[in-house]
Order: sequence, then C-alpha cells, then structure tokens
Amino acid sequence: MSLVGSWRLISCEHRRSDGAVELPFGPEPNGRLVYLADGRMIVLVTDPARPLARSPQFFEATVQELADAARGCIAYSGRWSLRGNEVVHVVEQSLFPNWAGGALTRAFQLDGKRLTLTTAAFVVSGVEYTAALIWEREA
Repeated sequence: MSLVGSWRLISCEHRRSDGAVELPFGPEPNGRLVYLADGRMIVLVTDPARPLARSPQFFEATVQELADAARGCIAYSGRWSLRGNEVVHVVEQSLFPNWAGGALTRAFQLDGKRLTLTTAAFVVSGVEYTAALIWEREA
C-alpha cells in the first residue's frame, strides 16, 4: 500500500525517555498530511485549544497573539521519498524557518488505513523525547 493520499491526524504523543507521555497538541489534535505521487508533500498540525486573537484579521493580531498561535502549530511542505522503513521529508517551506532546507526523517508503519510516523530522539529543555503521530487515510 502506498503513502500517497490524504491523511487525518488521530493522535500526537511526545514520549519522554522516562516513559511519561505528553500530548503537545491536546487529546484531539487537528492535522492533515498529504503525500502526492509526484513527490510533493504538505503537513499542518494544530492544537484545537489555541487561543483566538481579538481581531478576526490576521494582520491585526498582536505579536503575542501570533506567537501563541504559532506555538500550537506545525506546518511545512516540500518533497518526500522513501528510504527502507523511513519516509524523508525535505523541507522547502516551514512555519519554523530553521527547518527550511533540511530533512526530517520519520520511521513509518502502515497498518491498513493507519499510518504511524515516529521521530528520532530529540531533546527539549534537557529532556529526551520521541514523537509518534498516528494518521488515518482519508483518500
């Protein structure tokens, strides 16, 4: 079965090295992941509990409102390819500009209509994590 298609996020867990599990985008995260047959991809993950800005206009939001919105969001696009049991996302554009030009490698497991992507270990504030995102095929 191919990864090509549209996927809806079911869960996002950050698993600490001590076994604790955190839900950085809440218990019911929003997210879409699209893999195109031509090798392009795009992903958007948001926390549905992100606070709303006072104004409905993006360009009228305060710096703090924009920071709060970005804190609960991951968004990037680029190219994708398979390497064994890994999918490699070569980032061309990203909400977090430091990712542009880099590659994000994820182990993947495909089980029917479910796709699990798992990151390599990463460290935040001295704590080691891995992230596991479970997606369900939409199309």
